[in-house]
Amino acid sequence: MSRTTPLVVLALTVFAVLTLPACAPGGAGEGEGEGEGEGEGEGEGEGEGEGEGEGEGEGEGDDGRFAGCPDASTYAGPSAGVSWAMAPTRSIYCGAGDEGRALLDEIAAKVQVGITTGSYFLPTTAGTAAITVPLCAVVDDGLFLSPRGAGAVLTEVSTFGESSVWRWLITQPLTASDDAAWTAELRIDRTTPAGTTPASVPVDGSYVFDFKNDVSVTLCRPECAAPAERRVLESCTFDGVDVRQHTLTFDGGDVVLDLPIGDSFAATEPAMFVRAEGQLDGARFVVEDYFDLVYNPEHHHFRRDFLVFFAAPIGEACGLMVTELDPFAPEELAVVSLVDCDGGAVSTRAVSAAVVERVPR
Repeated sequence: MSRTTPLVVLALTVFAVLTLPACAPGGAGEGEGEGEGEGEGEGEGEGEGEGEGEGEGEGEGDDGRFAGCPDASTYAGPSAGVSWAMAPTRSIYCGAGDEGRALLDEIAAKVQVGITTGSYFLPTTAGTAAITVPLCAVVDDGLFLSPRGAGAVLTEVSTFGESSVWRWLITQPLTASDDAAWTAELRIDRTTPAGTTPASVPVDGSYVFDFKNDVSVTLCRPECAAPAERRVLESCTFDGVDVRQHTLTFDGGDVVLDLPIGDSFAATEPAMFVRAEGQLDGARFVVEDYFDLVYNPEHHHFRRDFLVFFAAPIGEACGLMVTELDPFAPEELAVVSLVDCDGGAVSTRAVSAAVVERVPR
């Protein structure tokens, strides 16, 4: 999709009250029941099923954007040790919305990191070693980042009670197509019985809620130690995580927005806007491309802003914005506005129904 042509933009703001784990289970509305299930079911299942992510990253948004990504033969690093369990072709991670940004700022902040699948290993002894990871990144569906020389992997291992706690921190320098310097950082955590070494670690693009067995991906400009710009990436799909489904009916159309929300011990929960479907003035749309789906949360997703980009305009409207949707009284506050290509409201549409539901996957 080219953003140089007129686009249809869809923005949704949702006030949704998430019940924190300390609260009693609710049942009256979506906002009450939503948080309670997140900490109990989604994270546990993901932590145990590390293999389910295989295949999840592969193909996610991989429609030629990664054609310039280095192949597995460019890997340089340990030839034995802890192996990487990866998606079949490429493990892909997607930039997540940040409560410190505004909705329109999320457009330029969107990024995908793709790691070409191959036979890679992590060291089994503490210390720092050289490594070059065949990965690349696409920023805002245009700027391309590729490896700039060798990176490094720092291996740390300690004993805690009856467990061995492993951590690998990989830093891979990158160069953008505009010659700017960037850095990709992968942190891999693994816990095993004391005195043992993990056979493999999943680096497959899957969502895992388990701080003892986790993979995190960060992209920084120029370096993560002192970044001028920092972007946190998550699973592109959140497979197995229940979807918060936002359905609105308004004068001349309707829309359904799918947002799986993960778990967190304290910070705002990770989430990914994965799908939009609906119709505007008789023209139907289904959007699943990462770069066409933009999301920005408030703290703990108490308020939710969405944008959906289309390949062609619908009528004369360049976009649609929905604001102030409260899950307990959604029709009382929701406002639908037609917007220009910059997201500015130019007119409004009356809302007749608005619902937020939790849909199992």
